[in-house]
Amino acid sequence: MKNGKTSLLPHGFKARAERIAVDFREELDIEVYDPLSAFDLAKHLSITVQTPIQAGLTKSEAHILMRNGSGWSGLTLVNQDGQHIVIYNSYESPGRQQSTLMHELAHVICEHALPEPKIAANQILPLRTYDPVAEEEANFLGGTLQIPRAGLLWALKKKMTVSEISDHFLASEAMVTFRINTTGVNKQLSFSKKYYIR
Repeated sequence: MKNGKTSLLPHGFKARAERIAVDFREELDIEVYDPLSAFDLAKHLSITVQTPIQAGLTKSEAHILMRNGSGWSGLTLVNQDGQHIVIYNSYESPGRQQSTLMHELAHVICEHALPEPKIAANQILPLRTYDPVAEEEANFLGGTLQIPRAGLLWALKKKMTVSEISDHFLASEAMVTFRINTTGVNKQLSFSKKYYIR
C-alpha cells in the first residue's frame, strides 16, 4: 500500500515488466538507457498505429474527439483479420502520445482481453468499461517500456533533471516522476551514497 492506495498488480508483475522492457530493447539492439519510441516498438510488434483521421474519421469528427479537455487519449481495436490497431490522440504533446501508445501496446503485450465496445449516442468512437487490474498492469508496463528501472538509475547517476530525463526517454515529466516514485531508485541511490567507502 502506498499513499493509502492498495496496488492491484499481481505479485511479481513489476519484475516481469522490467524484464519485458529489457528484452524488447535487446531485440531492437538498443541499451537500457537508450530511448525507445512507441512507434518503433509498435512496428516491431506488427501493430498498426493511426490517428483518428487515418482510421477514417472526418477532420471535424477528429477535432471533436481530440480537442483540449476531451479526456480522450487512445484505444486499441482488433480488425476482422485479428490484427491490433492502436488509435491515438495526435493533438496531445509528444511525451503524452508516447505514454498513450506504450499503455495501449502494454495491453497487447499482456494479452488483455478487449472489453466489448458500447456505442453511445453523441460518441464518435465506441466506449468501453475497463478492468482495473488490466489498467494498472498497462500503466506500469507502459511506463517501464518507456523508462526501464536500469535506465532511470543511469540517468539519475548522471544527475540528469526530470526535464532532461523526460527529453531523453521521449516521455512526459509526469511519467518520469511516476517512474521515480514507483521504482524505489531514490532509496537505492541514497543507500549507495550512505555506505559507499572511498
